[in-house]
Amino acid sequence: HLFLKGRQNDVIPLAELVQAVNEAFRCARAAGVTGTVSCAAKGDLPAEIALAAWDLCEQALESSLPAAPATVLLRLVLNEKALHIRALLDSKGLSEATLLPDALCETLERLGGQARTERDEDGLHLTCTLPAGRAPFAVKEAELS
Repeated sequence: HLFLKGRQNDVIPLAELVQAVNEAFRCARAAGVTGTVSCAAKGDLPAEIALAAWDLCEQALESSLPAAPATVLLRLVLNEKALHIRALLDSKGLSEATLLPDALCETLERLGGQARTERDEDGLHLTCTLPAGRAPFAVKEAELS
């Protein structure tokens, strides 16, 4: 749905991204993974940025499935410059490498984003920042003149 929405308008409303993540959490409950996503902001994201954010959220959820029972808490914050994603994954068997596979890291980097993980007594924390505007490599024809 997000992909098709992005192809129509080249933007995806943040509310649609949050709704898609909530639906994924609803489906994961049957496998022993509980979770929630919170987002107080409203706005639109370039489709490519929104889809990368979706991939990151989905990866957090999928990483938790083999480690069930698990809990995933996601918070999305959008401002004029960036989409910030913060996740806490609470389970004993989670792997940092599984959470941020190379292909996902390469996509985030290509889009001008960055992500990192850290572990503490609460679980595995993921922090990601993606640009809220056009990806840096997207050059408009007018800028070439």
